[in-house]
Amino acid sequence: MKKSVVFGSIFVVLIIFGVIFFDEEQDEWGGEGSLSLSITLSTNSTGTDDPINVTYTLTNNGTTNLRVLFPRWFTPTDLITFKDENGSVIQCHIDYDRPPDPINDDLVKLKPGENVTRIIEISTSDYSFENNSQYSVMGQYKIVDHATISRSYWIGEIFSNDENLFIK
Repeated sequence: MKKSVVFGSIFVVLIIFGVIFFDEEQDEWGGEGSLSLSITLSTNSTGTDDPINVTYTLTNNGTTNLRVLFPRWFTPTDLITFKDENGSVIQCHIDYDRPPDPINDDLVKLKPGENVTRIIEISTSDYSFENNSQYSVMGQYKIVDHATISRSYWIGEIFSNDENLFIK
């Protein structure tokens, strides 16, 4: 009887050890790989009080599976930058509340060739745009290591293509 309790206890410990240290998903989905970012605008010409939508797309263009921090976790000012013709950044007048620290559930899995998209609505009245002016719009995706996430995920910084926006 004593032997079966000891062997049963050892078996349970081995199962727990296997689940913690040999999680297949941990090895299969990582943070090393190639990621790209693209944006498109719903319009290239708008008024100073009109909203525009920016389609923000992260694509795994590598050959390995990736985990990425989903862009819904960020505020629009974290993801989109507007610059005037001189290259000066146009500041947003809105102070967004910071979201809570990200957790494992905020990660998205991308197989090679897959992407994740977020539509970001921008109110042009939230920025100091001038009438009859051209602006460049750029997306950025900057990810740092978060202690609140235990899984491996992509960390780094990438930028999108530039799009032009004319404010009437």
